Amino acid sequence: MHITYAEIRKRLLLVYDGKIIDNSLRSLVKKGYVEQYTDTDGGFSFAVTEEGKKAYSSLDDNPESIFDIFGNSNGSSS
Repeated sequence: MHITYAEIRKRLLLVYDGKIIDNSLRSLVKKGYVEQYTDTDGGFSFAVTEEGKKAYSSLDDNPESIFDIFGNSNGSSS
């Protein structure tokens, strides 16, 4: 799945502050769960990596690991 930065912000700004979205995306890229690239229009897009797919799959058996993937419960990321 590929999604643009603009699409992510548009959807998540309904619920989260822009700073939280940006920090979370940076954290996911840093952890290797999401890959950031520049699309043909020059905008930023993201794709889930194999490592990200594995982490997502592990949530069924270990739902508490969501905090390891996305950060702690107060909205900040590591």
